Amino acid sequence: MSYSIRVLNSGASTEVGKLQNIVDAEVYEVINDQYTADVEIAENKFPPFLQYPNLLEIEGDYFIIAGIDKQRNNSKSIKLNLEHISYLLNDPFAAPYVVEGEEEIYEGSPGDILPRVWGMGVFQLVDLAGGYYQYRPSAKGGRSRINEFARQNGLEVEYKQFSVIIHPQRGANKGLILEVGKNIESIQQKIDLNDNFALEYAHEVEIIDFSKMTGAQKRDIASAELGDTVTMIDTDLAIHAVERIVGKRYNPLFKEIPQLDVGQIIRDYVSYEEEKKDEKEEEDKGHLAQFKVGKIDCLALEDKIDAKSAVLDYIKDTSLQGVIPSADVELTENQTGVFASLKSDYSSHKLTAIITTETDSGLTTNFYELPNPTVSSLVLPQKNISVSVTLVITKVPFADLVNGKVPIVEDGENATFIEAYGVRFLINDNADGFLEHFKVGTVDALTFDDIECTDAVKAYIKGQKLHPHALWEYETEKLKGIYASLKEQYKNHYLTFIHTKIVASKTTTEVRKMPFANARIMEVPTAKDDSVIMVITKEPYESLTAANVDKSFIKAFGIRFQIGKPGKSYWLSEFRIGDVDCLAMEGVQIESPNSADILAEIEYSKEAEFTGLFLSLKEEYKDATITVKNQSGASINYNAPTVLPNGNTAIIVTLTKGQEKQYYGVKFNYTKQYREDQYRIEFATCPLSNDMSYQFDNVDGYDEVKSITTGVIGDTGLSTPIILVAKAKETNAKYTSVEIKANWGEGEMPDVEVSMQAICLLKGTEEGAEDV
Repeated sequence: MSYSIRVLNSGASTEVGKLQNIVDAEVYEVINDQYTADVEIAENKFPPFLQYPNLLEIEGDYFIIAGIDKQRNNSKSIKLNLEHISYLLNDPFAAPYVVEGEEEIYEGSPGDILPRVWGMGVFQLVDLAGGYYQYRPSAKGGRSRINEFARQNGLEVEYKQFSVIIHPQRGANKGLILEVGKNIESIQQKIDLNDNFALEYAHEVEIIDFSKMTGAQKRDIASAELGDTVTMIDTDLAIHAVERIVGKRYNPLFKEIPQLDVGQIIRDYVSYEEEKKDEKEEEDKGHLAQFKVGKIDCLALEDKIDAKSAVLDYIKDTSLQGVIPSADVELTENQTGVFASLKSDYSSHKLTAIITTETDSGLTTNFYELPNPTVSSLVLPQKNISVSVTLVITKVPFADLVNGKVPIVEDGENATFIEAYGVRFLINDNADGFLEHFKVGTVDALTFDDIECTDAVKAYIKGQKLHPHALWEYETEKLKGIYASLKEQYKNHYLTFIHTKIVASKTTTEVRKMPFANARIMEVPTAKDDSVIMVITKEPYESLTAANVDKSFIKAFGIRFQIGKPGKSYWLSEFRIGDVDCLAMEGVQIESPNSADILAEIEYSKEAEFTGLFLSLKEEYKDATITVKNQSGASINYNAPTVLPNGNTAIIVTLTKGQEKQYYGVKFNYTKQYREDQYRIEFATCPLSNDMSYQFDNVDGYDEVKSITTGVIGDTGLSTPIILVAKAKETNAKYTSVEIKANWGEGEMPDVEVSMQAICLLKGTEEGAEDV
């Protein structure tokens, strides 16, 4: 039986799908910190149920989808980046109003403190620690605050499904010994001197492949839990340490633990080495002592600002109109001044600034040889204009290299071209440049392209308009709550909320000033024709007049909400054909029961492509009647194992509630499918014997078997590992099974099971040949 992962709805009450063909899976948890998972699946079609807010159940716990990476090489694969469901606690809109940067110290038990500093929502707080504690919050998310509270008070948090459990300390001392060459492959030790001048130790432990362990070794490692105290031994590195497990990687596919983090601190060793390498590179970095544009310190940017190749291309290729560096910086306000200087050791070198401006009409480039140091009065950029600033260090005038008077020599004592560094600046005056958050109900306004309505609000202040309205219109059924906050660099500005609404044909406008740099308004907007606008100003809104508004006004951003058009608000909560969610399709609702009006189409290649037609009504429409007919008027069963399309070219769903009706329609569009190479996974277990055979689920067999992985499940009780030799068996030019021979030496056969995973290839059809 293959390993699978259940996909549940957001409340974890209903299974909406199941992931098969799992290539790899890993869960990583760190005490009072990270709890994530990575899953890779081999699928030929993207599962429609694989979407937020659905949950994935792994080893009895729930995870949300944080990222999806779809790849196509020789096969198609989907990589999922998951976060434990507790990360939902970080949603600022799910929290009570909290003043950022608050200085208040909270006191009491965990059950007293945590709901006050954020709120638990659907999560249950379980306090196993008890006692009286203090907490001064600085973290910005709910889950982050829970972890911060635990770290400040020496407590430890366990996240399990919808429960948040506060422990005095997790784990136990089970006497587990980790020794290189016996049950661990390698060990890395890092020793740091902390701020209190005390040594902190961290160890990263690579566990030996479970298939190479004895039963007792495997049992001991499998029992390791977060918080357990273990002894680590590496005689060659003189390591003999007793520390706690603070991080754990677990592979649910093979029930293995490939890695443990042990010690007082956790560090990613690769990141640490890269960090040290970057520090050294920064120390040795080039000839520039300073490179600033306005307030932006370009030498401190994380992006690589090396622009040497871009400048050389510009010199050598006369068709290029400018220099565009790879490093981008998005600005929310104009920057004035370019400040640059060379290190004193290189004062005899030439410093040249290349300025390339991008507009709709093309590129414009100028370059200037600068004194050292230099200050330029250049103002950059303007709205919707990109400006690139590149500094070039040469031993000869840069103009001589451009016009070919002096050859370009990059290395050695006779080098003429030394270095170049550049940054491309682009003004961002949309909402996400000023606002950290702007949510109305579940609608994240920052995801929209352009919601600026500055001119409308200025005209309102100047008396030129009776009411300000937002330009961007969004249709919705209902909304609850408004939340907005300014970015850190604008916290000294003023945030004002303007609400224009139409009630009983009368338009009213309400203005509220916010006492802090964030706003939370919990009443329900009418959503009849509401404009929700956030205004950012340098001075208090009430001091603005027609005379000073242009000087003090920064920006205004807003959305206008409309109740959905008649019929747009679906009466159906579910309309699914097989795995296809029809309510997510554009144009699924139609004006009449006429198949000619149907816009939504589903492609198919086989008459029995889909099994099941599922229809459910929303609670407020439970008394409506449902009828389903095909293009000819013949009735079709729903909420039954109906096979579709099965000769049907369209289906029409009619809902009737009194005199009102709604119609939904889907057409079936036949397309020829040409199969590409497909990778599939065969997985099985069986009791141990001398000779074992696994018959593939795909009885037609595969063209190739790319790899076979075996393992032993259970305690063998042996002093030496069981040796397994696996080989794919070919029948009629197809691989249909795997045969495994086992050798456990002397003694009785252990009562264990053997697992097998084979990655198999089904070659695609040739171009132009239909896949039947």
